[in-house]
Amino acid sequence: MLHRGGRGNDGERTIDETRSGELAVECIACPRPEVNLPIDWQNAPDNIKFIYMMFMAIDACFRLKRKRISSWNHDPSLQDGWAYFVENKPFLEWIESTKGQKEISTCTGLAALDHANTKFHDGYDETGKVAGLCARHEILLKNGMGATQVGERYVNVDFVVASILQHLSMLLMLLISYDIVCQWSKKLPQRLKKLPPFPRLHLILKASIERLWSGLGSVSNSIKEMGPGSHHDILEDHISYWNWNKVIGMGAILKRRLIAAVEEYQKQFESWMEFTQSQNQHAVTWKAMVDEYESGASEFNPYASPEMKAEERQINENADDEEYEDDHDLPDLETSPGEFLYYALEIEQQQRELREDILTVRTPTNKQMTAMLDRRTKLTRQLRRFRALQLAYMPVALQIIATLPPSKTEVNAKDLPLYLPSMLDPEQRSSDLCKACLPEMEIRLRDGQLTESLNHLRQALLVKQRLLRYKKTNARNQGATTRSRAMINRQEKKVKLAAKTYQEAWKAKLALVGGDRSRVGWKELLQEHIICMEDLQDAEKK
Repeated sequence: MLHRGGRGNDGERTIDETRSGELAVECIACPRPEVNLPIDWQNAPDNIKFIYMMFMAIDACFRLKRKRISSWNHDPSLQDGWAYFVENKPFLEWIESTKGQKEISTCTGLAALDHANTKFHDGYDETGKVAGLCARHEILLKNGMGATQVGERYVNVDFVVASILQHLSMLLMLLISYDIVCQWSKKLPQRLKKLPPFPRLHLILKASIERLWSGLGSVSNSIKEMGPGSHHDILEDHISYWNWNKVIGMGAILKRRLIAAVEEYQKQFESWMEFTQSQNQHAVTWKAMVDEYESGASEFNPYASPEMKAEERQINENADDEEYEDDHDLPDLETSPGEFLYYALEIEQQQRELREDILTVRTPTNKQMTAMLDRRTKLTRQLRRFRALQLAYMPVALQIIATLPPSKTEVNAKDLPLYLPSMLDPEQRSSDLCKACLPEMEIRLRDGQLTESLNHLRQALLVKQRLLRYKKTNARNQGATTRSRAMINRQEKKVKLAAKTYQEAWKAKLALVGGDRSRVGWKELLQEHIICMEDLQDAEKK
């Protein structure tokens, strides 16, 4: 590598004076001021500024392991920090100084962080590699690779990213693609300030990197039992070969991409126009929100999922604040009509959850059986309290229950009907034995329940889609596959529960509006509607 890097012909500097990352094969197409950019590139119009943006992809690969064999003193690298790996000594000192740090994820959909602090590192000095490359051209960047010791920890990624940034111009805009960027980016500036000094760290700010890991996968077994220096040197040789092939093949691949882009442009433009016309009343507002956010004029992120509000509870609180002047005969109870109905919906939800758990866990353990029995006992107590309140607000419901045969009343608590206004016929709802305010209040609570359950269903389907993609791309051995499958099953349970809540709330509101579907205000949710979103390319392959 020294020979190919021209270091043997340098009469001014010795080999030991080789600069950090100097031996790396660089990307000839990535933006570099005063090298391949026009003089006035900084004044480019907004619609083409992305051409001069640096796109960097970050990811970790846990196949490129190295067992605890030899040491750096006995087997040092011949080009430590001169090409693609970060310099060993400052990197290990930094890792040692942050040994007690724990990665805490606030996102349930990120398995990388779920396993960031796991124990699957016994017998290994390096459990994998984290790397950064130019996402457009798939070339590993200078000092763009570092080892991972215990999963995908922030401190390893921070050091590698900072090592890359020291070689970039502070004038460039940078876009970083990383599968856990939503978590990693939190408090990133504070963490970067704690890093050891880098010579030229100017800037503090995915599919391509997967192909790099695929290209290096064939050498993973042969380098697993090498010493640290040999391990790094062999990997750097293969990375140089990878980068060199990318450079000499760049003309052909850019030509193919241009032809594909021209063909795809018309399809995407037509789809965009069709969508814009169908959402004409919102399109102008949406575009203004995006323009303001991307220009920095607004901090509101239009791409972020809106926070789900507790619609049912909010509606219940609003109902309690209202005065029902026409209902002078409300019982003198501590529980208001809104609280009574809200309590009923909570019991309904617990019944749904218990039924779903019993269906899901086909062969429960003793511990699971005990937990289910406790939940059923608690539910029975809540039903007794609810019936006492129902006697005050809806005595007609208890009259109906009294006329039922024992086979319909002596059932498990999870299957007992509550007989809310939606389960009564119009004559029973309008009788003196059912408070007049209850049907209208249930309609409002059902609207809140429909809103909340639909939001939960959408979110659950998005998480399920991500888990399926993670399993397909990352889970390889039996242990990882089993864990991924278990997470997907738990998510599927959330999907079913949200869908069941929506469907039952929809049927209840349909009954309350006299069976007129046009007055429900919500679409009926069928089983064929409950599917994950997928990319157009994936759908066309089916």
